[in-house]
Amino acid sequence: MVRLSTLSLNPTSHKLPNNSQSPLRPYLRILSLPLAPQVRLTRVTKDVTKCSDKTQFWLASLPYRCLEYLNTKLSSEGLYRIPGSLMAVRRWQLRFDHEIDIDLFGETALYDPNEIASLLKKWLSALPGDLVPKGLQAEVCAEVLGHREVPVQGTGHLGAYVPLAVKNMLSRLPPYNYYLLFAITNHLHCVLLHQKENKMTLENLRICVGPCLRLEKWLFDCLVGGGPQCWQGCGTEGEYLR
Repeated sequence: MVRLSTLSLNPTSHKLPNNSQSPLRPYLRILSLPLAPQVRLTRVTKDVTKCSDKTQFWLASLPYRCLEYLNTKLSSEGLYRIPGSLMAVRRWQLRFDHEIDIDLFGETALYDPNEIASLLKKWLSALPGDLVPKGLQAEVCAEVLGHREVPVQGTGHLGAYVPLAVKNMLSRLPPYNYYLLFAITNHLHCVLLHQKENKMTLENLRICVGPCLRLEKWLFDCLVGGGPQCWQGCGTEGEYLR
């Protein structure tokens, strides 16, 4: 674990919000930052060339650890629908904000996956800005409809169709946005594939998680239903590695 006190925070490049500016509670310093600074301060792997998975470099530690853990709980009934304890979620927020990175598999007292699902949803909801700008979503939607392409309806079957315009749009996103959206929607795709056990249909997932991602209904269905088919690589990584 890395303690906050060991980090060298440059106040000119990563301004920590004061009590009046924080979109979260005033005690959250790191988790109140925008996405990119959070990633740079908390990423699990600091060297992109040494990653076994690029999400280790381009994701902040909190969503990375949450998804890593929740990917082993795909059959949990009501995952993302059943809320975790509010006090437990607040405790996890404080710990991630102070300790920076927590290996959840080493937490012997953690027994309720709903705590971590709720923690992830709360973190996503607090992010400033959209992972996919609304204007870009509308532009691609118009292009898809103009070509009479019908986005995948999110059945969870791997044969579903994903329009090329959607793939191209995703590839143009900054890597912070691209890999976060990639990791979350592929995880939700896996949750969908286990819907017989967890009772989480596409509609349930859209209701419970969709508002946190701020995606249009058609795009949420496309990404969660299409899963791995939606992604053809991030085309902007080089710009952010210079």
